[in-house]
Amino acid sequence: MRLLRSELRRLRRPLFFATALSVVGVGLLVTRSGALLGQAVSLKSSSPASIHTQVFTSPTGVGRVAADLMASLPGLVAILVLAGGHVAGEWTGGTIKALLTQDGRRWRWVGGKIASLWAGAVVIELIVWAALAAWTILLRHWWPTTPELGTMHGLAIAAADVGRSLLVLAVFAALATLAAVATRSVLGTLLGGMLVFGGSLALSNIAFTRALPSYWLTGWMQFHTPVNGAPYGLWNDGFPPGVPYPSLLVGMLGMVGLLALAAVVSGAIFSRSDVTA
Repeated sequence: MRLLRSELRRLRRPLFFATALSVVGVGLLVTRSGALLGQAVSLKSSSPASIHTQVFTSPTGVGRVAADLMASLPGLVAILVLAGGHVAGEWTGGTIKALLTQDGRRWRWVGGKIASLWAGAVVIELIVWAALAAWTILLRHWWPTTPELGTMHGLAIAAADVGRSLLVLAVFAALATLAAVATRSVLGTLLGGMLVFGGSLALSNIAFTRALPSYWLTGWMQFHTPVNGAPYGLWNDGFPPGVPYPSLLVGMLGMVGLLALAAVVSGAIFSRSDVTA
């Protein structure tokens, strides 16, 4: 716990910038797409509103939107930004050697980085949820809408996606740590992390679909399911003909395996690194 508290204190500055980037980015995204405003206005019509529309009327239900955004590309970018400053920054700032002199347990250092990045990502998700909740309250004031989800109903809808997003954030944190340890640079961290999932997203529409991280993440978060999947995650929404939609179990096994692999490889690389700066 002492290590985690220390890492969280060191994370404060990159967390501020990553949170600001996330809130501004999500705000621009939602505002530009007209989602909140358009959904709110559409609820004034006599046509029944879908559950995907109704979550935008609920400060608790909109947590599903925050979870899906953080468990997809916006969250990945935010965590890579965090890792660039928090992990790779140890080399660019020249502090890594001093830290290892005080405590040379390198596997413990890697574990602390992954855990603190995960905790920071959870904080960002909660802040994004709060920002979106504020939007719903303002929209309900400006454009009174019916029907509206109750507090507990909205929370029940959001709970599943929020819970599943915690595993995805841990995977993002482990992969970001791996990219930072391997490249030792902020730019390398960003490019390395995007290469894994960006390349996976590109390949998922061509070949090797079932062996790709993007396929597992889609199954775990149930993005764009044929029947009732939430459309908020910025992720791939289709696979080649003949490839079945990934099940929740396939997604869970793939994500847990990816988390373990990224953590082990990060520790192995760092334990053999020659730290001279």
